[in-house]
Amino acid sequence: MLGLLLDVLEATPLGVNAMAMALVAFLVLTTQQRLRMFPLPQQCLLVFLVLGINQMLVHFIKQVLGADDAGFSYLWPAFTSAVIWPPLCVLLDNLNRKLG
Repeated sequence: MLGLLLDVLEATPLGVNAMAMALVAFLVLTTQQRLRMFPLPQQCLLVFLVLGINQMLVHFIKQVLGADDAGFSYLWPAFTSAVIWPPLCVLLDNLNRKLG
């Protein structure tokens, strides 16, 4: 549902972001248990890869449909998410320990 809402907000063809988010959800669900055992640098790399796949898929579909966006600037959200992952992971682990 969030993918369809994002499609409406971005004025992209319906289903582009929804399909990409469904793929990301599948990848995260299949790697979630292993992700927690990885060291933090490998977790950052996996976050970058999963979100990069999402961004590349959306970018590819937009290119096929005629968008004029060139270059690799579409990967910035994946990069910034990977950079923000370590402090967010530490913060959420501390919150989990206090509440759980």
